[in-house]
Amino acid sequence: METRKEDAFMERRRRMMKFDHAEYVGPEREGSGLALWWKDDVNVCVLESCKSFVDTRISKEGISFFCTFVHAPTTSVERRQLWDRLTALRAIQGERWLVVGDLNVAISAFEKQGRCPLRNENVVPFKYFMARNALVDLGFSGQVFTWSNKQQGTELIRERLDRAICSTTWRTTFESATVYHEDFVESDHCPIRVDLNPIGQSHCIPFRFGKRWRESEECCRIILDRWQRGGNINNKLFDCQKELQIWARTDRRRKLQRERDIRVRLQSLQGASDSPDKVLEERNLLRELESIWTSEDCFWAQRSRISWLQEGDQNSGFFHASTIKRKNRNGITKLIGADGIWIDNAQDLKIHASDYYQNLFTSKDSHFDPRILEGFPRLVTEEYNTGLCAPVDKTEIRRQSSNWEQTRLQDQMASQDFSSGSTGIQLRIPSAMRSPVFFSHGSNARELE
Repeated sequence: METRKEDAFMERRRRMMKFDHAEYVGPEREGSGLALWWKDDVNVCVLESCKSFVDTRISKEGISFFCTFVHAPTTSVERRQLWDRLTALRAIQGERWLVVGDLNVAISAFEKQGRCPLRNENVVPFKYFMARNALVDLGFSGQVFTWSNKQQGTELIRERLDRAICSTTWRTTFESATVYHEDFVESDHCPIRVDLNPIGQSHCIPFRFGKRWRESEECCRIILDRWQRGGNINNKLFDCQKELQIWARTDRRRKLQRERDIRVRLQSLQGASDSPDKVLEERNLLRELESIWTSEDCFWAQRSRISWLQEGDQNSGFFHASTIKRKNRNGITKLIGADGIWIDNAQDLKIHASDYYQNLFTSKDSHFDPRILEGFPRLVTEEYNTGLCAPVDKTEIRRQSSNWEQTRLQDQMASQDFSSGSTGIQLRIPSAMRSPVFFSHGSNARELE
């Protein structure tokens, strides 16, 4: 934290708040100092400290990473010098790196409100620093602005000056990490809190057929086995989806463990003397490892929604970071209620969202004048309506089925991806789709088989 108090005062506050350890950088003249507190359950090793940052290595629960707590200078020249110095730290520290604090720069118009527009001499060096070190913004949950000059009317200026940025490796290690902007209390800055493992965030993940599954005989067996059971189509689809999700999680964990085992075995083989048997074993292990990597590339390529990268072509931390960033962006951790109070409890968020949409879509008394429709042309003619309501025959189904090969699905996967192992499905769907119940009631047709 930034502080203008002496170390003795901060020590009294630290003991009062029951923190076990501290690192201080005392204030200089009219400037402010830095204070870092932590408890015994976190292992913090201070590597370097100065008036602009405290650089640390943090270890908890067997995972360690570098974290630099920053209070950037107010002048653009000094900030550029700080970005260069942090870049030098990045070269020493390696991959897992988190930078958090008052960086004293807003990087988009969205992050500033009030007079004095953004200046490129402030924004460009910081964006270059992030790009040069492959850093990504963790985003935030809560109010947009973290600093305010607390003036009134046209004199009010608010900006997002405090943020957390990290390397892609750090992001993939802490996938659920979330930054919270807390409320302003006395200070012109609001506190920001980085939660590495948020509790109570549940995500309803929609089912998507994985591209890499089509190469698995086990996947084909599951589909055929579930589809040949009795029951209607809805139950078959649900059972098949549930079984595939369980199998996919287990299969991916098994492959990742197998990758680790292969790496260990390869190190052993490559350090031993050559022999025909060992050369053959090494070749087979490398082939198996390549297959696992191809499958993993396909997994991240599909999740990242990058349509212009072919599966297995190239895989990088960008796949992982873009996927995790989208996942966190889609999550809702805070909402502001009608009374202006922030809601962050998971159960209260559900109730608030449900009440909002229920009120939004609840019909109310309205005075509708049917003469309004007289000015609109009738687009569905009697002849067109007769064709729409006509029974579906076998010829129409066959004609539409022939077009499936040319139709791309929403997740960029052609229907031919399902061809292997899905013969049992293809034999039963046409007869089910010919049922008038299917087209009149859709998925609610309980008797549909």
